[in-house]
Amino acid sequence: MPLINHSLPNLVQGVSQQADALRFEGQCDAQENALSSIVSGLQKRPNTRHVARLITSAIANDSKVHFINRDSDEKFVIIHSGTKLRIFNLITGAQAKIRALDQESTTYENEYELQSDDFNAATSSGERFYGYAANPRNAIKFLTVSDTTFLLNTRKVVEENSVKTADYEKAALVFVKQGDFGKNYNIEFGTPTTFAQISFGIRNYVYSYDDDDD
Repeated sequence: MPLINHSLPNLVQGVSQQADALRFEGQCDAQENALSSIVSGLQKRPNTRHVARLITSAIANDSKVHFINRDSDEKFVIIHSGTKLRIFNLITGAQAKIRALDQESTTYENEYELQSDDFNAATSSGERFYGYAANPRNAIKFLTVSDTTFLLNTRKVVEENSVKTADYEKAALVFVKQGDFGKNYNIEFGTPTTFAQISFGIRNYVYSYDDDDD
């Protein structure tokens, strides 16, 4: 069998079960404890560290789990069981504090009981708290933006508030569909005898105009 010399640019294309003549360059028969990365090349697989035991019992199958990975110093996990909301620090393993105020302005910490009256779980009409969900895995959604994590309960129906804002009088919306930078746009409005003029560039502005005569 002749000796074949061949250079490989990298070993980041993973494992292939094809014959040697058919597989791509950089593929191998087996890859153990290695991680292929286009950026870093072939490197050792990261290890697993046991930090702490977060809870003593298994969570329910329908629990909602959300990870917050803000930076190397702030990593958290949120566990929503439907009736209880808990947050743990993934670096230290300690349970994070959740401070909430009920109608009596009492401060609570740690576990957030979604079924308890202590946390305003039910309103005066008997409606459940917004975060309560019978199947949180399907009903609850999380979104983390910078330092804020939003919780959305998709099972809650949006209702109209009985308290309405005051009507806007003498208001108008001006929309520039396509504007150019460095250009000013003028708007003139009012009566033939009384009018106002506004000059603005490509930015978001809110103006209020009041004419006592009209």
